[in-house]
Amino acid sequence: MIKRIVFIVLCAFSLPTFGQQAYFCEGDSIIVFKAAPSDSENLVEWEFILDNGAEVVGLTNEDSLMVKFTNSGDYILQFREYGSPTCYTAVEKEIKVFENPTADFTSNEVCIDDTVNFINTSSIPAGLQNSVWRIGNQTFDAFNFDYKFYELGNYLIELSITDNNGCSDRQSFTYSLLEPPRVDFYFSPEHPTTLDPEVSFVNISASGNAVWTIDGDTLLTDWQPSFTFDTAGWHTVDLVVVDEQGCIDSISKNVLVESEIIFFLPNTFSPDGDGLNDTYGAKIFNIERYQSFQFEVYNRWGEIIFYSNNPEYEWDGKTSKGTDAIMDKYSWSLKLTDELGKEVRSFGTVNLLR
Repeated sequence: MIKRIVFIVLCAFSLPTFGQQAYFCEGDSIIVFKAAPSDSENLVEWEFILDNGAEVVGLTNEDSLMVKFTNSGDYILQFREYGSPTCYTAVEKEIKVFENPTADFTSNEVCIDDTVNFINTSSIPAGLQNSVWRIGNQTFDAFNFDYKFYELGNYLIELSITDNNGCSDRQSFTYSLLEPPRVDFYFSPEHPTTLDPEVSFVNISASGNAVWTIDGDTLLTDWQPSFTFDTAGWHTVDLVVVDEQGCIDSISKNVLVESEIIFFLPNTFSPDGDGLNDTYGAKIFNIERYQSFQFEVYNRWGEIIFYSNNPEYEWDGKTSKGTDAIMDKYSWSLKLTDELGKEVRSFGTVNLLR
């Protein structure tokens, strides 16, 4: 009479099993399968009857077996207990090893103060369960993500993914931040005026492509341009430089264009009606740029005999009462306020001849 032997098989593995099936991931560390023979004196044997490249570690005639699954696919592992050389009973375990996902990512150039776009390019045939990025001690749960670097140095960027089978992979790269170009400039003349309004900009930045902006609207792309300002006052000049690595830096400076007040008054005039030198007033350069004008003429007793707040209205040699002023030396005063609000006063004398 043949004795029927019942076997109990125990397995240790990293993923839960269902019935007689076990599930693992490709490349899992060594898995230990254990069996409980009905009689410790009986011979035992392990054998893969469906083998897709399982790596067996150790002997196959013990009550435990260590296996590493380097390839994905389906396996059937059989455990046999011998009552005699020709009489044995076997139990089987169906094993499925899933293919691992492949983690990978790309990014644009990494410049300090830039926002870097990290793009997840992983291969995940079974579908994504989660995606985790790590930078230093920071972690981010995202498929793609953006990050801004503020300090120079080397940064290890790591991406870990887990698919819907519970299998995972990890990829990491070390990024060295690119230093932005050194940007600076000076200009000449240092104190431009409305008489000398052309300014040359000297670019002392590191090499690259330069873009200049004057007062937010005029663009210049020469490395060292010149520009003629048409108004007095403060003007903002911005310089942006992009180097060969694509890194950007900028600098902004203010340029003050001062008003140059130039005027002329002769020391003699003759209001005799001959059409030559019949009126007396100030000849002013760029008079349209001035905010206010005030011109007065006094007699020897300090009385105002002529006043004008219009540079086109000049003294015709008459008194404030409309009579001809006598031949004499008269005093005058001139007050100008330029477009920047700067006030200039001047005094002098003029000889009236008839």
